[in-house]
Amino acid sequence: MNVAFTLSIFAVHIVALISPGPDFTLCLKNAVSFGKKAGLFTALGFAIGVGIHTTYMLFGFDLLQSYLPLVLKLMKWCGAAYLCYLGISGLFAFFKYQKESANAFSAKVQKIERGNLACFGDGLLTNLLNPKAVIFFVSVFAVIQNNPVNTLNKIVLIIGMAFLTFCWFGFIAFMLNRPLVLQKLKSWNRAIIGISSLVLLIFGLSILFA
Repeated sequence: MNVAFTLSIFAVHIVALISPGPDFTLCLKNAVSFGKKAGLFTALGFAIGVGIHTTYMLFGFDLLQSYLPLVLKLMKWCGAAYLCYLGISGLFAFFKYQKESANAFSAKVQKIERGNLACFGDGLLTNLLNPKAVIFFVSVFAVIQNNPVNTLNKIVLIIGMAFLTFCWFGFIAFMLNRPLVLQKLKSWNRAIIGISSLVLLIFGLSILFA
């Protein structure tokens, strides 16, 4: 197994993870609005999405190259539509309870049905349908064409990329729900939901018109 090559891929992925984007915004929104478990399931959705991206890059890169323009075009429309949906639905809740106090707003938001599977789906679809993620993985794994790796190395890369993703966003969800942090965030719940929803909508529109 090419250890140096594998660690370099992991390092690049970590830098990409900590960069702000729709994944971070969605994790923040779900963790603050619906709790730690919702944030962890959102992180799990991101991780599975990254695992899928890594799998088709490692085992089907040549095939993907043939259809890359079509794939990116489809993902552009689907991803933009989904991010806009998440943003608009969050803004709807923001304006619907605009006149409520901070505590009443938090209580009403927490009563909204948002199961763990729904949060997992949010994370999975947001990650999978992000054309910028595909471009990132194509650029990173294109170097494999000049640095062939065996099957074991590929499996380690798939598991490692997914694991790092879950660890990072799981950490964010966990920290946001620490008692002292949560107590401070509670009074800012409306603002967090409003801003994060607006950011998701902007991400969706930026992808649409890119």
